[in-house]
Amino acid sequence: MRLLPLHNDYIFKALFVRNPDILLDLINALPQFTGEHKVTEISILNPELPKLGEIDKVSILDIRARDLTGREFILEMQGNSHPFLPERLLLYWSKTFSSGIQQGMEYSALPKVYSINFLNFLMIGNTEFFHTSFQILDTRTGKIALTDHLEITIIELPKISKKMASLQSDLERWIYFFRNAHRLKEEPLQNLSSKNPMLSKAIGELEFLSQDAKTRQIYEERLKADLDYNSGMVDAFRRGKQEGILEGEFRKSINTARIMLKEGFTVDQIIRVTGLTKEDLLQNGII
Repeated sequence: MRLLPLHNDYIFKALFVRNPDILLDLINALPQFTGEHKVTEISILNPELPKLGEIDKVSILDIRARDLTGREFILEMQGNSHPFLPERLLLYWSKTFSSGIQQGMEYSALPKVYSINFLNFLMIGNTEFFHTSFQILDTRTGKIALTDHLEITIIELPKISKKMASLQSDLERWIYFFRNAHRLKEEPLQNLSSKNPMLSKAIGELEFLSQDAKTRQIYEERLKADLDYNSGMVDAFRRGKQEGILEGEFRKSINTARIMLKEGFTVDQIIRVTGLTKEDLLQNGII
């Protein structure tokens, strides 16, 4: 049986919330969590998965976790592009950050919140690097951080175009797995398994999920909801574009009518040339 795609947000969450040890290995594969910053243990704060019938286009399938030092992590898989994704990521980060303090607590108690986002599409056009992290830095030098409490990481899966043999790090192997799991055959899967015990476990868990009829049904419902949502977005864009064209043509006709009136044309002549009505001319203060 072909494996389910890990760039689907439901499958991504189903795999990792059930296996915190695999999630821990993924987080520590990121360069900012090496050495003294390595995460030693995490707990999943939202392990719930939607049930069949609860999937809709607005459900958010992120993973929130906390380590022993209080640092919090938001991990999300984005299968499809979103027109306001940066603002959306910032909003989710701010909600998590602000929820970390209770009345009477000191601001120093606020947790560091890391937003880690895997995108199955290209978003950042000015770099070939697949891994980009953002902080609040000064505009003069770009080196002075206001605080280290905010860090938003974008990982663009399509920018990993390497072949299996040329993958050099655990992070590259994880991204390759996310991008290609659903089309990999036994030999490349075994190759990945041999490089990292947690990748090996993840492959086994994904095989189990892919064979589970209920999981596959929920995945298909989720996929349908995403397709319906994307189709609606395309239709809305097309309608908005067409309305914008019509509005632009109308404003041009109004401007033409004003010029014609100044040049001494009669109202009947203006209506005949521009296609406007007498009511249009009245409402726009031309006559």
